[in-house]
Amino acid sequence: MKNIILFLIFIFPFTNQLTCLVNCRIFKVPKGKSFQDPSPSDQNICKYDRRAIRCYGQIMVYYNQNNGPELISYSLGSQNHIIEKEIEELANKNRFKSIIYFLFLIESFDTNELVITAYIICQTNDNCALNYIKDFFHLYYQQTNPVNEFNSLYTNNNIISKLTCYDYETKKTKECLINQYATCIIHDIDMFQQGCYSDPNTKLEYAFMITSSEKTSLKKVYELIVCNTHNCNENSIIKTIENMIYNYTFGTIILLNNSNQIKFHLFIFQIFFTIYLI
Repeated sequence: MKNIILFLIFIFPFTNQLTCLVNCRIFKVPKGKSFQDPSPSDQNICKYDRRAIRCYGQIMVYYNQNNGPELISYSLGSQNHIIEKEIEELANKNRFKSIIYFLFLIESFDTNELVITAYIICQTNDNCALNYIKDFFHLYYQQTNPVNEFNSLYTNNNIISKLTCYDYETKKTKECLINQYATCIIHDIDMFQQGCYSDPNTKLEYAFMITSSEKTSLKKVYELIVCNTHNCNENSIIKTIENMIYNYTFGTIILLNNSNQIKFHLFIFQIFFTIYLI
């Protein structure tokens, strides 16, 4: 009887407490160096919290003109970042088991510079944030700089006398009557904008979340694309760039069926799930 009670206690614990590494300063891993597994013995005061409600982590990869990443940095424990606070509120409100918030930034296509950042909060298992960071590290470490792929869709170094862009209001492409710095734009946040624009710099800023409770879903948070090739803000091209972003941030095979339903085979999380883009 005693053994049965102990077994039930093991299966149904009285608390949701986790063991998580916290207070880990930012580890910076330059090109060519391997992942450094944090431990409480490190001089950065990294320690275990054995009564944690959630684990927290952050990873950032920086690509420049070289093929591989120039620098990967990561930390464990709450950083009190504004994004971290926002996704924590979402987790509390919706009882999410995990949220991973991605930022994908190319500020100017002609510099070949790209930054990918992932903010992680989770309560799925002990040191879940560390496990996610390890997976992301190995994904990013093996990737070449994808900026040239984006360049082919969005930027033109030659001077264009006339530029055409897709206009959201008319649902047609039109010629932009702009004398200087003619570009196309799609800006998907509070005030949606898709049409002609004027900006001396091309750029790509994209943010999205993967959330998990009883089911896993993906939601776009923010999108800004400024480009200078003909019709580069047209919907089919935007969908292509979004799929490329998902592939380079968390590694996917993306299949599009006739019902516009996108299926993600997510290798990192080792699950198969169905989402609808919003």
